[in-house]
Amino acid sequence: TDTKPYFIDGSPTVYTSTVSNDGDIDSSEGDKAYLYLTARRGGRFIYALDVSNPTTPRLLWKRSNSDSGFAELGQTWSELKVGRIRGQPDPVVIFGLGYDSAANDPNVVPQEATMGRGVMILNAFTGAKIWSTEDATGLNRNGINQYAIPAGVAQVDTDYDGYVDRIIAADTGGNIWRINVDYYDPTTNPSNSTSSWTIDKL
Repeated sequence: TDTKPYFIDGSPTVYTSTVSNDGDIDSSEGDKAYLYLTARRGGRFIYALDVSNPTTPRLLWKRSNSDSGFAELGQTWSELKVGRIRGQPDPVVIFGLGYDSAANDPNVVPQEATMGRGVMILNAFTGAKIWSTEDATGLNRNGINQYAIPAGVAQVDTDYDGYVDRIIAADTGGNIWRINVDYYDPTTNPSNSTSSWTIDKL
């Protein structure tokens, strides 16, 4: 039987910036346009493309589950949502760590997963890992990730200052997770250290 040749099967997201703020992307002026692509059933990887000059697109970065620190990455179903987090010099991409087909495809009742169990944040320009829910331990964690998070996450700016304060995610076990990524304090935590970020199972 014929099978679908999956490749880049997810919804793309985009980051743009213009030096002159005129609404046009002109790479000769230093304007930027980046595309972020996911694979869904095409695999356990994500791509970022620089399409600032559409006649000469280039690979910005790529990440897969074989990269160091990315072993938990499942099939990449979650959109890579671009945002800003206080203390990070560049924009970030935030996404659920993916789908576990072995745990969910054959089962009416969701099974505990072996991959995709969390949320990850990367530098949007370099693809460098900034934080994932695996990094929250001890008092910074309330609940254990047992199910995959293939859906897109919600970014919440509670005080309308342009920075993401909270991330809301749902897993295949029907659980809702709240991640707090803004513990800025000008005296005790001026850099909004990732070591202060927390995750709570609601």
